[in-house]
Amino acid sequence: MENVKDMLALVLVAAGFMYLMIVMVAGLLA
Repeated sequence: MENVKDMLALVLVAAGFMYLMIVMVAGLLA
C-alpha cells in the first residue's frame, strides 16, 4: 500500500505545479 501513497504524493505535486503554471500564465495575460 506504500506505492499508493507515493503515487498520491506525485499526483498532488503534479497538480500543484500545474496550478502554479496556470496562475502565472493568467497573471501574465491579465
